[in-house]
Amino acid sequence: MSSASDADRRLIAVCSSCHRRREEGGGWCRCGEEASDPSVLLTHGLCPDCLERLYPEFATSVVNGF
Repeated sequence: MSSASDADRRLIAVCSSCHRRREEGGGWCRCGEEASDPSVLLTHGLCPDCLERLYPEFATSVVNGF
């Protein structure tokens, strides 16, 4: 069991395709070693670049909020 309490954990979004992570300001970068940090929980989604590349028919509506 992890030593970090639920209140101390951070949720980090990782792109399922390119594995970049979302920064607090909303940008995406290929940095950090959060997977080994017990205070970080990883969640997956798609960054805007991969969304456009993989699902161009949905990219505009998702970015614009439908």
